Amino acid sequence: MPSADDLPQSDAATMIDPHIPHLPSEILCEIAGYVNDEDVLSLRLSAKIFQSITADRFATTFFEDRTYELSPKGLKALVKIITEHPVFAPHISITYTPSC
Repeated sequence: MPSADDLPQSDAATMIDPHIPHLPSEILCEIAGYVNDEDVLSLRLSAKIFQSITADRFATTFFEDRTYELSPKGLKALVKIITEHPVFAPHISITYTPSC
């Protein structure tokens, strides 16, 4: 594909930006739909736009069905941060188990 510098001014103005963030959201969602769960992490690192597109799927896949044992103060602080996150919070459930 020629660069905008190689085209006459009128053609350069109508040239479509080929960068991923500038693709229509329908195309980006379609791309994300073809990625399997194991590769969602890599897709999220490829472009910032994929972080927002895959946020719910990421949270569901990697947080929803996990259990964590909470103990000292540091873990409580971490849980507080995650459970207050607007995207991840709906996918987190906490179970407190009393220690013996």
